[in-house]
Amino acid sequence: MSPALGQAFTIPGYTTMSPPDYDVGCDAAVHAADGVVGYPAFWLHFLSGPLGAHRESEAAFGVPAADYDAMCAVLNDPKRWPAVSVRLDREVWLRIVYRNLEDEAGLDFVEDRPGRPAKIAPRSRATGSRPR
Repeated sequence: MSPALGQAFTIPGYTTMSPPDYDVGCDAAVHAADGVVGYPAFWLHFLSGPLGAHRESEAAFGVPAADYDAMCAVLNDPKRWPAVSVRLDREVWLRIVYRNLEDEAGLDFVEDRPGRPAKIAPRSRATGSRPR
């Protein structure tokens, strides 16, 4: 298995704080992650990682440890924020962004509408330590 992210893009109005001081807002570049949702390891990570579900879900997916570790490397890379896109309407998207900041990791659920700044749901923080 070799999951890979797609091209980088920006979501108008979705910003992050830029290093090294994290006090300057800038447009966040995210990377298309739609191609990885077909892997069982993605769903294991999604359900047991940032959302904090119990590790018992691992047995339900039957994912080899090497596949899970490969997916974790892709989804948890602090230099590339994966974004899964779900079409809500003709031009309206829900972007599920893996916010991979070292001390502020989690998921952002971002509504992306043409001509409007991004609307972000309250931030989801990663619970506990990073998955395996």
